[in-house]
Amino acid sequence: KFSDLILQATGRAARVITSSHATERLLISHAHVPPEKIRVIPLGVDPPAINLSLEGRLRERARFLGGEGELILSVGVIQTRKNTLNMLKALKTLPANYKLVLSGGNGYGSEAIHEFIRTESLSDRVIILGFIDDAQLARLYQAASVFLFPSFEEGFGIPILEAMANGAPVVTSNVSSMPEVGGDAALYVDPRNPMDIAQKVVQAVEDAALRDVLIQKGRARASEFTWRRTAEATLAIYDEVLKL
Repeated sequence: KFSDLILQATGRAARVITSSHATERLLISHAHVPPEKIRVIPLGVDPPAINLSLEGRLRERARFLGGEGELILSVGVIQTRKNTLNMLKALKTLPANYKLVLSGGNGYGSEAIHEFIRTESLSDRVIILGFIDDAQLARLYQAASVFLFPSFEEGFGIPILEAMANGAPVVTSNVSSMPEVGGDAALYVDPRNPMDIAQKVVQAVEDAALRDVLIQKGRARASEFTWRRTAEATLAIYDEVLKL
């Protein structure tokens, strides 16, 4: 079993590298890894390959939506853990000009999610793109009115940083690793509360002053998470182990 492999690997390892303190806590509590063996090294994010003007962002938004409206973007597998169902419940309470764009394949629980879209007559407000390449993804982030990531659990949450780097305001969960990644540059929600999700989405889209602050802080936050920093910190752990 996968859990057995984790126990064997962490038992043999001189050091265990993980990307967040949330995962560190799970390793300690579930895999019984001694805290002194664990090193937390955050992941990184690439700077945007393109930077669209405001007019370009609006054009891309209209292209993805097939017309006018506010684009709520979620990136990740459509599944129970990503909390897609509560995103849809939040969408139902929002004005009709708000539309949800889902970029990612199907995962565990996706059948119930697609059924909810059908039975709640949300097909005209939910756009499912499936997997898209990096160039399209950058344009999608920059087209978004808001990036929504109310996951129940994440080892890290790179899409949060990707959205910030691309200038999208972020609404994410107040649990697991998400607050570690987002810092003070995101709005946080109770992922089990669709009304809270909906209210924070509206804030991020319609409160112009707050929106500007989120975008500015988000860009600064994303710039702190470089792959060079990740690589250098990882190399330092190798050096540490070699000296044991």
